[in-house]
Amino acid sequence: MWVVKCPDDECSLGFLPKGFVDRVKDRGLLISYWVPQIEVLSHKSTGGFLTHCGWNSILESISHAVPMIAWPLYAEQKLNTVILNKGLKVALTLKSNEASVVEADQIAEVVKELLLGASGSKIRNQMEDLSNIARKAITDNGNSTKALKEVANRWMSTTKTHAM
Repeated sequence: MWVVKCPDDECSLGFLPKGFVDRVKDRGLLISYWVPQIEVLSHKSTGGFLTHCGWNSILESISHAVPMIAWPLYAEQKLNTVILNKGLKVALTLKSNEASVVEADQIAEVVKELLLGASGSKIRNQMEDLSNIARKAITDNGNSTKALKEVANRWMSTTKTHAM
């Protein structure tokens, strides 16, 4: 599945290379509008996620144990990519050519490695471990839930103090 954000409100996919839509119609799903990302990531047939490495996408991918291929565009996404690849070891990265373009062969190679290679296997195992930690953190007694309750309690006590 490839979700393509169209450059204008009336998406005709005309900005794609001539004949592209016809060439891929029997090999995958091309979507030119918004999709429910969490539903896609939680589907059992989703084997990986090529992502720009925005924070919400990272959290959703981790919580659903979907390994990532990082393709950062700007801002913090490049730092997030380093953390995912070198630190957490839950993502592969794409390499661009001399003209700063990521070529189709590079994408195909990295997708194949993620789905079938030794690096992909290690990443899937690491992602499963990280996902379990994340799911535990949002349970009633998890760290995230406790921290959020503490923040809410502090805000409420501060509000009560200032209201008096």
